[in-house]
Amino acid sequence: IHMLEETARRAAEGFRLLGDPTRIRLLAELLDGEKCVYELAKLIGASQSLVSHHLHILRVAGIVRGERRGKEVHYSLADGHIAELLRMGIEHAEE
Repeated sequence: IHMLEETARRAAEGFRLLGDPTRIRLLAELLDGEKCVYELAKLIGASQSLVSHHLHILRVAGIVRGERRGKEVHYSLADGHIAELLRMGIEHAEE
């Protein structure tokens, strides 16, 4: 495959962002559907501030999206490609 330099740069940046265990755990929880920061923090056993920090990075990168509902922001995966990539990475790690 002939790949443009910009495409390669963007793909590498996406993989770099996914190279953190906390972010992988957050994204894995979002495979089941949208969740707020409080739920995610409880599920992965991390502080809400740490979860918010990682979600901010993922949102800016377009990997997750957030929707404000009152005082809470509910996060979900940005698209099916992210879910597919995540499922394949988890499956590979479990082999």
